[in-house]
Amino acid sequence: MKSFFKYMVSKFCNRPILIVLLFSLGLTFWGCNNGTSNTDETPLPSEDLAHQRFEPQTFVDGFDVGGMALEDAYKLLEPAISERTASYCCVLHGAESNSSDIMLTQNEVPVENDLEAVLACALTDGTGDYGVRLSFNEVALNTWSSELAQMLYVPPAAYELEVITEHDKAANEGRFKLLPPRDGSQLDTETLIELINDGQTEITLPMITIKYDGEPADAPEDLLPKLLSSFATSFSIWGESASNRAFNIEKAANLINGYKTAPGDSFSCNEILGERSEENGWKPATAFINGGKDTEDQFGGGICQVSSTLYNAVLRTELQVQYRSGHSRMVNYVPGGTDAAISGNSLDFVWRNNTDSDIYVFMWIENETELHCEIYGRRNDRDFDYIDVESVLRETIPPSKPKFTTDPELPSGACELVEDAAEGKVFETYKVYYKDGEKVRRKSICKTEYKMRPAIYAVGSGS
Repeated sequence: MKSFFKYMVSKFCNRPILIVLLFSLGLTFWGCNNGTSNTDETPLPSEDLAHQRFEPQTFVDGFDVGGMALEDAYKLLEPAISERTASYCCVLHGAESNSSDIMLTQNEVPVENDLEAVLACALTDGTGDYGVRLSFNEVALNTWSSELAQMLYVPPAAYELEVITEHDKAANEGRFKLLPPRDGSQLDTETLIELINDGQTEITLPMITIKYDGEPADAPEDLLPKLLSSFATSFSIWGESASNRAFNIEKAANLINGYKTAPGDSFSCNEILGERSEENGWKPATAFINGGKDTEDQFGGGICQVSSTLYNAVLRTELQVQYRSGHSRMVNYVPGGTDAAISGNSLDFVWRNNTDSDIYVFMWIENETELHCEIYGRRNDRDFDYIDVESVLRETIPPSKPKFTTDPELPSGACELVEDAAEGKVFETYKVYYKDGEKVRRKSICKTEYKMRPAIYAVGSGS
């Protein structure tokens, strides 16, 4: 026996299977059939196991290892078992039909296998079919299950708020409804772990119902969010670029529609809309480039109308604007000084919910060419009925002298206008507060400058 262990140490001292192999082989001396131990002492083998070979007709995980030595069998099986281990997963279906599936893989919890122990049993038990079992690491699985339970936990509630995002339905029934008392639910982690450890690879999440045991409660009327502001802009749908632009506007509006921002959280247009690319379903449409001097088709072109429409709705509330930038030149869908440009990760429109209740934003298309935005929240004590916005032109900046560039395609002496001159303008934007139809105060909130652009001429240098 001692000589065998010395042999295994010298043979496999640099291999990760050493400890498990020695332990597993040790178990086999006392019986490894069906994974049980004999109470009676089993005689030690007379021949060193390391020199023994698997009996004919011995199969491990479908591989014929008959006649092989232990090390050769391991080398044969290890690549296939490693591949199985890497792809092993368990699909967890939500209890609700519309719930998304959860994939449990080795990226979340390490996957282990018992190849060494199975080889040890096959070597000592002889002819037969043996299977290698995969399983998730027990400690990591317990931790992961606990985190999943926290994520899925739904407490019972005396009433629940239903949000209606479909505009036609909301027009008839309102944006919000209070539903009757609702039971809660929590994940049965003990059952889930048992099912996973049993080797099941497709499981419906076992949930435990938490009954609401209180009396039905009438929700205070002020818990229903109220309309805080609204704003609308219009756009064209004629022509290919305009049609693509309209598509992008509607796509962006749908991504924002019904979005809830919790107290203290910020709303970022770029985060919600994501990367504007062909792969993400956006279409090419006109966008400003080179500081507004030129335009080109870009994926997602036109969505600045969405951010600008939202900006105007936000201005008519007391929500905190954290980041906003005007365009490099004026746009035609909102007054000067009230636009909000977004572009990739460089320009964003961000506002913060500085109230003590959730804020809901709804956006939709009406009559094919109208973009509408509504903002709902709680109306705390305030000394006004509503807010309007004024934008005042404070300064006009004349264009500088024309610029000239040479163009070898034009004949010598010829001069051709490449780009018209444009005045620069500075607008100051105000929030105007009204009470009982009367203006009660006016507050300056920002200044926006649109750069002047000189005329550009091409002068011929050709023959």
